[in-house]
Amino acid sequence: MVANFDQEPDPLAILRSVDWSADEPPVRITVGWDTLLWRFVSSGTPYALRLYRREADPARLEAAAGHEATAMAGARKAGLPVPRIEARGSFEGVPFFVLEWRGGERMLAHGRKRPWRIARLGFNFGRAQARLHTAVPPPGLRCNGHDWIEENVGHNALARRITAGGDFTTLCHLDFHPLNVLVRGTRISGVLDFRNAALCDRRADLAVTKTTLLVVPLPHDWKRPIFDGVRKLVAREWEKGYRAEAGDFPLNPDYEALGICHYVREVERAVAEGRGWAREQDMGPLRAYRAARLRDVGLDETG
Repeated sequence: MVANFDQEPDPLAILRSVDWSADEPPVRITVGWDTLLWRFVSSGTPYALRLYRREADPARLEAAAGHEATAMAGARKAGLPVPRIEARGSFEGVPFFVLEWRGGERMLAHGRKRPWRIARLGFNFGRAQARLHTAVPPPGLRCNGHDWIEENVGHNALARRITAGGDFTTLCHLDFHPLNVLVRGTRISGVLDFRNAALCDRRADLAVTKTTLLVVPLPHDWKRPIFDGVRKLVAREWEKGYRAEAGDFPLNPDYEALGICHYVREVERAVAEGRGWAREQDMGPLRAYRAARLRDVGLDETG
């Protein structure tokens, strides 16, 4: 099953549904866990076709696509290199976008091949996230700070603590990590996948990013001792870049606990559904890290 479809969807059929064509068969891009992505060329210009995963509630899925389009427009107005939506439609009840093709390479892959650029990439990665947090929130963007926390944390006591003191007024990506950022050299050339974006507390956005940088499983062919050091370097430079642009870095232990609680739930779901590269054996270190962060804020794992 591909992204909850019984078989691989035909990208040409998807394009025909919005009166688009391709000069040659679209090329499937294998990246990420939650969407299907193709690169294609139409009248000599490259584009991306991005299809959501099928879910049980089509109305909820369509609303999510609308919120993502709104968030992308807001981020573009703030000057971030976010793909322009060229067309939007639905295929077998599942939303899709035809997107401007943003040149560059995924930050994760680029840094792996050119490790001498890792520190600068991390710094510019942090600056880009800080610039997003200065964006004027676009009209119509969901303010789901409370909902997102309650749905994604899975720990009632922590969720109550966070929502009681949160400031849910900032445009947040809520999935800002090196697979969703494109680079050319050391310059950020694209920020992708705003599906989770919403008005939220920027500390939640920082918590999700820090957790991803430090502990979320990555492909098993990476050399772990070397990569563990690289992760820490990128995280340090990301924080420096954020501070340089924003003037502060407000992440605190409560939100760090939120970040790992969120990702344990995300990775558990992905493992159960066979998405991505994570396996059950990856869950032990994640759960241990979650327990440690909860202890840091005086909570246990009972919720």
